[in-house]
Amino acid sequence: MQKVIFQAILGLTLSSSGILLAFFSLGNTTKGTNPLLLTVIVILILAGASLLFWAGKSDATLLHKSNLDKTESDTSPKVEGLASRLKKNNAIMSEWTKTENTRNRLKMLELSAAADEKGKKV
Repeated sequence: MQKVIFQAILGLTLSSSGILLAFFSLGNTTKGTNPLLLTVIVILILAGASLLFWAGKSDATLLHKSNLDKTESDTSPKVEGLASRLKKNNAIMSEWTKTENTRNRLKMLELSAAADEKGKKV
């Protein structure tokens, strides 16, 4: 957790110093500032942003990752056995075949209606 906090603070420091440096260098462009300073500014801002990104994406910021993986189905009582799982799979398969058969019948009805319309037009 200390690493994440350190990365966040360092990222904020680098980004803010890059922004401040950009502000002061753009304010002094009439006095003739070094153009290589712009490269340093971009590097500072990108380094700070990347550190902030990695600190925010770290797994250390999560309290307990295992608690996030649980779903509502995990908390429900489980029915043990292969037979119950097989029954569920068979029920799903029978519903799917019924759906496919209905879809095929509808396609055939659409095709026959289109053929009837063509026959009437000719």
